Amino acid sequence: MKTDGLPDRCFYGFVPSMIATSDLEGTPNVSYLSEIERLPGDRIALSCQFFNKTKRNVLENPRVVLEVYDPVSFEAYRIEARFSHEEAEGPLLDRMPARISALARQVGMQRD
Repeated sequence: MKTDGLPDRCFYGFVPSMIATSDLEGTPNVSYLSEIERLPGDRIALSCQFFNKTKRNVLENPRVVLEVYDPVSFEAYRIEARFSHEEAEGPLLDRMPARISALARQVGMQRD
């Protein structure tokens, strides 16, 4: 997976990204993601927002394709990646819900 050369703004969540997965039989599934964070070492973190089929596919078949968009030029970038692990605690997990809530407020989807 290579994310170098992609503008940082592709990872700000202004334009939802897409994730394509498949199960072991090859049945595809595509979902939108509001949160993708670029991490050091050419890694990325994805939010898990109750996409049961997507999560099940990733656990069965760790190969995924992501499409992120530049919110200024609207250029699309495709990232081929492999699922590594899931985190249940720590600074990354603490950051992501706050960013998702902020994005939801911006588009009027935040509950009071």
